[in-house]
Amino acid sequence: MAENSKIEWTTHTFNPIWGCVKVSDGCKNCYASTFSKRVGQDIWGVDKPRRTFGEKHWNEPLKWNKDAAGAGERHRVFCASMTDVFMDDPYMIEAHPRLWKLIEATPHLDWLLLTKRPENILKMIPEHWRAQLPFNVWVGTSVENQKAANERIPHLIQVPAVVRFLSCEPLLGEVDLSLYIGDYDCHACGYRGFDVGDEYECPTCEERYSAENEGCPHCGEQSDENLTCPRCGSSEGGTGTFGKFNTNLYWEETDGIHWVIVGGESGAHARPMQIEWAESLRSQCEEGGVKFFMKQLGGVRDKRHDLEQFPESLRVREFPTSDTLTAKAQT
Repeated sequence: MAENSKIEWTTHTFNPIWGCVKVSDGCKNCYASTFSKRVGQDIWGVDKPRRTFGEKHWNEPLKWNKDAAGAGERHRVFCASMTDVFMDDPYMIEAHPRLWKLIEATPHLDWLLLTKRPENILKMIPEHWRAQLPFNVWVGTSVENQKAANERIPHLIQVPAVVRFLSCEPLLGEVDLSLYIGDYDCHACGYRGFDVGDEYECPTCEERYSAENEGCPHCGEQSDENLTCPRCGSSEGGTGTFGKFNTNLYWEETDGIHWVIVGGESGAHARPMQIEWAESLRSQCEEGGVKFFMKQLGGVRDKRHDLEQFPESLRVREFPTSDTLTAKAQT
């Protein structure tokens, strides 16, 4: 646990337990696993014991909450750096009730719950959170490559959280987020690839045309009944920020991903990140109205956290706007 974290995008870190199980390529050079071994903790892997903590540890966030309230600020708490909060593990499951109560008791802290197992979020959170998570709970998933994006993000965007974020660290390949930070969400299959502004996109020929037109001027496809999802063919409609999916159901404002953190891998066995991968994510976020945070370039010897060392296009460290999001969550 760190009272004042060295991680640039959080104020504090909190770990209910230490220990985890590696599940994907992003875990290969896990810093937490390496650090645990260095300090003599054999807690990584299936059926391994985990490190647990006492009262002093669990009371620390109460102090942070008091300090944040006194300063009239909101402080961010990354949970967790040394485990996965939504790991299906008896030690973690035992810690869950105490963690949920702690989060509810610290309203001046924004808890950033990051997981590689987003499919477990709705199963493991308290029942009274499932319609809407508390306003101070942000949920995120790790996305190291396109495979991880396609497997994890569809689960994440189903969680009713005031902030949903991605941690693309270590970034191990180019990632296309167009399905997930587009403007529309099909009710039938969850497709988020629509990006047509105030226009329609013809499902037959993909020609774009004004909503004022009666049909596609290119092929004659009619707009009144036949606007369908280009992925699954459904005409059930959906939700989004612009236009409409069919004329019987206008899009309503919705949220997908609010924040993307990007970083290269660091350490003795760091796998290189191509600058173009990070720049692509930056462009996608800018076009999609998603906040972007460039954490580090990575490298074997030099972590290169200093913004001055970044290419100018990546000197960006944005955060979701807490006041706006909090007000939205409470409506």
